[in-house]
Amino acid sequence: GDDVLLIVSGKIDKQSTNSKWYKALDKAGATIQVWPVDAKSLPRWLQQRVRNAGMSIDNDALQLLSERVEGNLLAAVQEVEKLKAQAIQLTRERERRLATIERDKATEYELLLGTLEADRITATKEAVKLTKNADAQKIEDSAAGLALELANKQEAEGLKVQAEKQAEGLRAQVEALALQGEILVREKLAQKFSSIKFNIIPYRRDPAPTRLEHSGLQLTPGGQQ
Repeated sequence: GDDVLLIVSGKIDKQSTNSKWYKALDKAGATIQVWPVDAKSLPRWLQQRVRNAGMSIDNDALQLLSERVEGNLLAAVQEVEKLKAQAIQLTRERERRLATIERDKATEYELLLGTLEADRITATKEAVKLTKNADAQKIEDSAAGLALELANKQEAEGLKVQAEKQAEGLRAQVEALALQGEILVREKLAQKFSSIKFNIIPYRRDPAPTRLEHSGLQLTPGGQQ
């Protein structure tokens, strides 16, 4: 590559800048005037360097940094670069921690939502279960009531039939007893009548018959005596 000539000098006064050699050097290359930074202007210079690095610094920190570099601009630049690197590192760490916090919050939120959803599903299932149990109990009670009513009706029918049968049996017994009693009565009457002797007194066949008492006639089967 090309050779580069770097000339570093002290402060050049105005008369020297108007000289031929200075103008020749300035025409052939470039001149950069760097004004010395004294202790008084060092804080302002450091503040500008910090701003150019994309950072901000308060007065106390700026004064502390100025005292630390002790007028050494190279050390001041290095300190600013260190601060910039640390700021970048801190920013990344902050972003990482924020991301972790956000992720943890999101996870916790998802877990909370999952828990709430699980509780809602469980509550819904319990409500459905209770409703089904209530309906089943209602159906069971209704069926039990119908079954009891049917059983009572069947029992009443059975008792009715049994009562009718018993009444029929009692009626038959009464009729049998009545028939038996009538037969016995007839037999007794026949026995009674067979032991009775009748005296028949005929009446005279005249318009004004006179009754004959104690004529001495006796009625016998087959005629009269």
